[in-house]
Amino acid sequence: MRIAEKVHYDPYDENVRADPYPVYARLRAAAPVYHNSQLDFWAVSRHADVTAFLLDGDRFSNANGNSIEPASWGPNAYKYASVLAMDPPMHTRVRSAVTTFFGSRRIASLEPAVGRMVRDLLDEVPDRFDFVADFVDRFPMRVLCLLIGVPENDHGLIQELADKVVERENGTHDAPIAAIEATLALMEYFGGLIEIRGRAPADDLVSHLLAISGPGQKVSPEEIVGFLNLLTAAGNDTVIQLLGNAWYWAWRHPSQRELAFAGNISGWVEETLRFDTPNQFAARMAVVDIERHGVVIPAGAKVLMLPGSANRDPDVFADPDRYDVTRLSPAKVTFGTGRHRCLGVRLARLQARVALRELVSRFSDYDIDTSGLRRVAAAEARGFLHLPTAVTRR
Repeated sequence: MRIAEKVHYDPYDENVRADPYPVYARLRAAAPVYHNSQLDFWAVSRHADVTAFLLDGDRFSNANGNSIEPASWGPNAYKYASVLAMDPPMHTRVRSAVTTFFGSRRIASLEPAVGRMVRDLLDEVPDRFDFVADFVDRFPMRVLCLLIGVPENDHGLIQELADKVVERENGTHDAPIAAIEATLALMEYFGGLIEIRGRAPADDLVSHLLAISGPGQKVSPEEIVGFLNLLTAAGNDTVIQLLGNAWYWAWRHPSQRELAFAGNISGWVEETLRFDTPNQFAARMAVVDIERHGVVIPAGAKVLMLPGSANRDPDVFADPDRYDVTRLSPAKVTFGTGRHRCLGVRLARLQARVALRELVSRFSDYDIDTSGLRRVAAAEARGFLHLPTAVTRR
């Protein structure tokens, strides 16, 4: 039996979800191009391969989406996954329209509002609270609703639906009915919002997209709905996972927590993005047969790129399993690379920096009750649903 055949990677396996990094190390060493015949996917785990494949838009298509779940994979994926399920020229047109809204100046202008939201929430938390449920889960969606133009009275509804979209149970291999129904409800809501903004434009994302009218630039209402659905699901979830992971790993590493609390907030954010990547993989379809490391990935195959593994590759990152908030890691592929690089990078980083800065300004230390920890069950996600915390106030 070849060494590669001894390696087994199943992203739904509870042991893998609890700690995928030892499995990634075995993949990188023994099966850099891995095939799971039962789940019918291929996976690449080395940094060089993940980066090369993500950049290769000609041989790897997003037309079926970027999710491993059967309900989310197929030619209609663009309707709810937007730019993550598009190839050029559709992808170029829609992404260009959206990118003009998410400029650095607009994102930076959100910092005061994000700071107020975070401070208001921290005013409410007692000395013992659930870091995720009582704090982190309650503000990223408010920020997104502010950008989109959702009336304040509807923020709670959008939060509830977005949470259901990404909610999974242990052992499930596909999106549950509740998630599909929540997706349809979100899309229906956004369709109504588009009609309202068509009659009464405002300074928000929906109005911005509706106003684009140049030749070959206009985005349809259906395309706007798809992007808003993607934004509320992925944009909200990524920030929640990033902050929960940052809080947890700094607690697990007291020396690094001390550096973070001394003011190295940006390093705290960046090292968490590398060390425990919120989104562990992204799927593509091979357009042609692709040979790598003596293995041929057949045309039409579902291929997983594993940024969670790439960010721990010792060929790129020295001592990669060490959590070090002073580390410089410009090569990390947490947010992807190439034409599908995450549009919300600036926004995610801003929210994380502001939230951690405000936490450090209020609390001198904290402890986590590990008996109450609960991780998210989605195969591609790394984060927490519950993170019981006891804080020491300044």
